[in-house]
Amino acid sequence: MNFDAAIFDLDGTLLDTAGTWESICKSCLGRRGLDCPPDYVAAVNALSFREAAEYTVSRFGLDEPPGRLLKEWDGLALEEYARNVRFLPGARDYLSALRGADVRLAVATSLPERLSIPCLERLGALELFELLLSTDEVGLGKSHPDIFLLAAARLGIRPSACAVFDDTLPAIRAAKLAGMRAVAVLSPCSGPAAWLEREADLCLDSLYGGPVPGELWDLYDKNRAKTGLTMRRGSPVPQGLYHLSASGWIRNGRGQLLLTRRAAGKIHAHLWECTGGCVRAGEDSFTAILREIREELGLPLSGDGAKLIYQSRRESDFYDAWLFPAPDDMPPLVLQSEEVSGAKWVYPDELGAMLRRGELHPLLDYCAGIKALIP
Repeated sequence: MNFDAAIFDLDGTLLDTAGTWESICKSCLGRRGLDCPPDYVAAVNALSFREAAEYTVSRFGLDEPPGRLLKEWDGLALEEYARNVRFLPGARDYLSALRGADVRLAVATSLPERLSIPCLERLGALELFELLLSTDEVGLGKSHPDIFLLAAARLGIRPSACAVFDDTLPAIRAAKLAGMRAVAVLSPCSGPAAWLEREADLCLDSLYGGPVPGELWDLYDKNRAKTGLTMRRGSPVPQGLYHLSASGWIRNGRGQLLLTRRAAGKIHAHLWECTGGCVRAGEDSFTAILREIREELGLPLSGDGAKLIYQSRRESDFYDAWLFPAPDDMPPLVLQSEEVSGAKWVYPDELGAMLRRGELHPLLDYCAGIKALIP
């Protein structure tokens, strides 16, 4: 699942507050001689504070203004959020993973800022979010798409590139109405899981293993000029546009080239290739291939003496091949097991035969003439 912005609910999605609000609701209703019905906490969870107070007065026939309830809830909740509320398991790690994938983060919550901001500050998470929105700001609860559309507009991201994470069915439905991806995170306030599973694009038991979008790539026109547009790995490349890929050949003092073997489970598993990969947004091909070599081989090359030996425009990408001299004192390789299952040195003359035997990655079809490319 690819998305450029993630819009998070707080209560029950990022924050462990199910017990907090159940206790607050029971206390408020108990002071009025009322029991807390099993569906009540879930019912008010997707409402703004004002809507929740009005709903409570209406449902229980209370002879008091909603503002009195709001003041009472505030008194009980302020200390809990300022001192005791914690992240749900997996939440912080997932937020960090999304930030690492250049996903922009926002909050859309029913909580007023006087509760959410002190809590996020105490948890050291406030700086993770570019935007915090409360339903108080739009005057409607999360059963309406308004808060999600406002978040997208302020981030400058089209709704179809946003994903909403929430634990309530009304919010999941509203996210779909907004034209966004809807990810349900099950909580005690979610109601029957089958309802969420039926309507959400994805349903999670927790944020452990939540979807992390593919890395961000710059897009180029047919003349290799940057367009200012980007795409995510795994999404189709827009027609008439291209991304950028790079490979790095490493040659030792005996004239041999380093080949690595693709790990099992990858496309073209067990075939041999030089180290390569896609260029991330903001990188050039030289910077990208040095990063790939460092990540996949544990080899921190300086880049001194590097030469660009081959370029081509393929069906959906521009491709650069670089040649690097191996260090005189070559350290042991540390292979990234998810990407690489082996490595070996070969002479350039061997590559043509390997290509004919189908042992090389098919995109290395220029290897038959590689001796002419190597200075």
